[in-house]
Parts: sequence; C-alpha cells; structure tokens
Amino acid sequence: MKLYRPSRWLTLGCYLLIAATLAAITIVDVKVKCPVCGAVNDFHAYASWGSYVYSWPSKFQMVFWPHTYSSSLYICRECHYAAWMWDFKNLKPENVAKVQKAVSGISGLPKVNKYEEVPMSQRLSVAEHVYQALDKDDVFWSQFYRVQGYHLAAEKKPEEAKQARSKARDLLNKLAGDPKQAAKKKEYLVSLAAMQHFLGDDASSLETLSKAKTEVFADGKDAAGYNQYLNQLVDEYVLKIKSKSVPEDINH
Repeated sequence: MKLYRPSRWLTLGCYLLIAATLAAITIVDVKVKCPVCGAVNDFHAYASWGSYVYSWPSKFQMVFWPHTYSSSLYICRECHYAAWMWDFKNLKPENVAKVQKAVSGISGLPKVNKYEEVPMSQRLSVAEHVYQALDKDDVFWSQFYRVQGYHLAAEKKPEEAKQARSKARDLLNKLAGDPKQAAKKKEYLVSLAAMQHFLGDDASSLETLSKAKTEVFADGKDAAGYNQYLNQLVDEYVLKIKSKSVPEDINH
C-alpha cells in the first residue's frame, strides 16, 4: 500500500480545507511481509480520512496526522525493523543489511501480540536507529524529532520530549537559514516557532512567527494554498501565545 511523502500531504491538506470532509478516519487491517526477515505482520492502514485532520491541535506543534496516530509506525514482530508505514515495504534490497545491523543490538522491547502495544517511545527509538542507517537528511530529522517530541509528551516523558524538540529546533534553525531551502523557509520558521513555544521560549517564538509572516511558501503546485494555511496558523498562534491558550493537549 503506497501512501505519501508527508510534506506533500501537508500541502494537500491545506487545499482540502475548502472541500467537504469525511465523517471519520477508516482503519483497515492489512498483512505486510517484513522486507528484512520475511515475517508476515498484522498491521493497520487507512482507507479514508477528511481534511479536518489538519485542524487538530497538533498543528500547533506542526505535527499532523497520520504521524499523530501510533498505528502509523510499524514494527516487525520478529526482527523489530521499524519504520513509518509508507516506508516499511519500500526498503531497498541494498539497505537490508544496514537495517539488520541497526536493529540487531536493540534489546528490551516487550513481547506483544499487537504492534501498537509497543509504546511509541520505543518504536520511535528503533525507527531512529533505522533511519540513521539510511542516512536521512536534515529535513527528515527536523520532522522526525517534532513527531518524537509529540509522542514522548503523550507518554508523560517531559524531559525526553524536551530533548527531541531541542534537536528539532536546532535543525529548523539551520534549515531556515539555508539559502537552498528558501522556498520552504516559511514552513521551517513556523515549525521553529512551535518548538520554541513548547520549549518554553515564547519571546523567541513570537519573534519567529513575525518573521514567518513576511515569507512566502513557494514549493510545489499547491504552494499558494499552503502559504495561506500557514498565514492563518501564524495569526492564530500569536493570539494563543499572547492569551496563554496554546493547546497543551497533544491528542486530537
């Protein structure tokens, strides 16, 4: 089942804000063969969803569904290869040995019947090793650590969440200052402001949001719609910071 690149769906989600939404996310059971060890796993996938997912409070962390759903991160019941559902089956044969080495030394994972019973904190830790072996770039990691912070906070692990968000903040600072990333600078600044807020630095967050408002997102054919979405989010974020009402609830 091929899903998507998350960045594309953030853009598409903004476009869909003007469309009719579905009543609920439809989750279906799927069997997926692990490309590393060959074990057949019982996982979940998504058959339908609506544009409302892009208005959930997690937007203030610049974390969006499906990253907010624990069912989106697969882990093999046998070898413990872990990756986002859209990556899991797409592991290239030449990378299998790298992944095997990355997960071979990981211990302490619980023996469970259903993959969602493995806490997200542990699955994300395994996935971090996997994606490090696959040499992902700063753009990937700036999102990964935002998502990791989101789920660590959900598990009431504030110090670990802080560490993840600090990593995301530093990467986003770097990306926002990279001339090669100018077309996406607005998105990086809004994401940076989100991390600054959740790290307790509202003064820097407001300053960053002000800078973000002056930028124009210009990447992809749906850039205008996403730019408008980001402008609306910036305005809402500023008001909520000033009124001390940014949602702390990480659930939708």
